[in-house]
Order: sequence, then structure tokens, then C-alpha cells
Amino acid sequence: MFDFAFRNNENSYGKWLVDSKKNIDLDLIFKLLLDETDNLNPSNNYSLYNNMPYIDTSSTTKKRNRKSKQLNYDLEKLYALSGKMFKNYYKLRQRLNRAVIHDELKLITFLYFDKKGMPKGRPYSPFCSTLNPNKKHKDNSGEFRPDFLRNIGIPDYYEVYDMKSQIPRINYLFHTGEWKDDNYDFYDEIINDFHLRNPDPDGDRIARGKAGSQYYEDSMKQIFMRVYFGKGSEKQSFKGYADDYMKRNKSTWDNVQNIMKMREEDFITLSFDEWYEICRSVENICGASIGTLVFWYAFFIETEVKIELLKRGKKVYNVYDAFYFNEDIKEEITEILDIKAKYVYNSYMKPVKLQIII
Repeated sequence: MFDFAFRNNENSYGKWLVDSKKNIDLDLIFKLLLDETDNLNPSNNYSLYNNMPYIDTSSTTKKRNRKSKQLNYDLEKLYALSGKMFKNYYKLRQRLNRAVIHDELKLITFLYFDKKGMPKGRPYSPFCSTLNPNKKHKDNSGEFRPDFLRNIGIPDYYEVYDMKSQIPRINYLFHTGEWKDDNYDFYDEIINDFHLRNPDPDGDRIARGKAGSQYYEDSMKQIFMRVYFGKGSEKQSFKGYADDYMKRNKSTWDNVQNIMKMREEDFITLSFDEWYEICRSVENICGASIGTLVFWYAFFIETEVKIELLKRGKKVYNVYDAFYFNEDIKEEITEILDIKAKYVYNSYMKPVKLQIII
């Protein structure tokens, strides 16, 4: 009945669906959203968010079971900036899409706010779903990146630059306005900070982590992701980590105490006290987590870099933090990246961030 009534050309909803399928650039649903933001007065909508709690977590006293995490940005300001952010980057995305060599390289999704005014979404293209042959994958049934590039007619494109530790780097930018270059390794710095306060007589038990290595899932790189995107208390995020560890090792909670003492070559599972201290080190080095908002700013920075390269006559494509081109332009990208990261900070981060004391 729903299909009969609404999914047809006789009404506006059905026409949107049909036309959007025919022309991906049209993106009519998003156009409607732009029209709405034209008529939107953000001050009239602040009442929707005034009752959201503000939790102060700046105390130096250890709180081993925090129930909430502080919002690290001003939600009202973020909402007020939404129209500008949407329109600007929608236009830039369309500009990049018009310059693609093949439709499979077009960015096909966009950003949006949910009903609570929280940012969601991360633009991607079919290129992003391809497999990197230099990394280990749980499922190799997908198409490998070199095959994908060859099939769309650009076999000479290759990865010319990878933005190192993108998430902690952008999170740090949000709080400081400083863009750290590639020589600064956030994961190593977190480990060093942890060891300064927790000397380990058994040596380095936490590896930085390299994709494809045997214990990658238990490395600092992956632990960071759990801490950074974790919801609820440290205790809850630790339980999630321990539960995942046991599943990967075909274990159960029945023998949790034995697992916590188990050693596998250079790896030992972490205690909760150690996990808590790692959480502190993550905040010490990177600043308080801005959560999934980081993906918005990553997209803004990546887009600004690609637009500048396009102005210089270079059609560069990227899979999130990895940039592809047919000649080595790493130095040029890093030069532009430093400038554009600071531009995005001043334009979008600085106006919405709160002063967080760690």
C-alpha cells in the first residue's frame, strides 16, 4: 500500500526517489535540506537543545566509573554554523564530482544533523570500499584497489600520501589550532605518556600497531579507537575491549582472571587500572574526544586540499586519509594540508569548541 501510494511519479516523494536514482548528482533530498536552512533562524531552534546536560569532567580526581562524557563543542554554535557548512562543502563536493575521471570516484553521500542536532555522516565513494593490498583483511572477497583503478582506466594512480594518525591529529587540531606534521607520532606519544606514569618492568607491552600484524587488534592504534569512540565510562569501554579479546581468542567470561594473566609472546592483556591510565594518556596527548564530529572536519580538510590541488591542475582522489595520484606530489600535499588544516580550524572548529581543561 505504501509503495502504491507514495513511490511513484504522481507525487513529490516518489518523484524524488525516481529522479535521485536516475541522477546521483541531483541529490534532491539534500537540496530540500538546503532550502530549509535558507529559511532557518538558528536562534529559534536553540530551545530544542537547552536541556542537554553539561558534565564537567575537568577535575583531577580519578573517577573510575564516569556515567557521562562532556560535550566538547558548543552545540548551539555548531547548529548555527550548519547552513554555512552544508552549503559550502556541498558545492565543493559537486565541483570535485564534476572533475572526476570516472563516476565510481564520485562522493555519493553527504553530512547531516540528526534530530538532536548532532553531526552524522561521512562522505565516501565506491573507491573507499576497495581493499588495500598492503593490509590484512578479514574478508578478501572485495575488489583490490589496483584492480579497481585499472578497471576505471587509471592504472598509473597510486597512493602518494597517507595522513598519519588522522583522528588524533584532527582532534588535537580542534583543541590547539596546531597541525602536527607527520614526524609527530600520536600513538607512540600516548604509549610514552602512559609509561612515564606507569613504569613497566616487563618491557613494552603495548605495541604501536601496524595493520596486518598478528596482534594489531590489541595494539595502541586499536585501543585508541576504543577509548576515543567509547560511550559511557572507562569501565564500560574496558569491558567491551576485554569481551572482544576473549571472542577473538575463543574465550568466555568464565575464565576472565586467567585471561588477564595470560601472555602470548610480547602481548599481555591489560588490567582495568592500566586501561584507565591509557584513557588519561589519550586525553593528555590528544585532548578530550570530539567523537564522530572528527569525521566532519576530516572531510572538510580533505576537500580543501583536493580543491587546491584541482586549482593547480591535479586531479587527486582519496580514500579517507590516503591520497592517490599518478606522480609523487607528497611534499605539495603536506604543504597544502598544513595551510588548510589551520583554515578549517579557524573557520569551523574555533567558533564551536569549548575550553576543555585536562
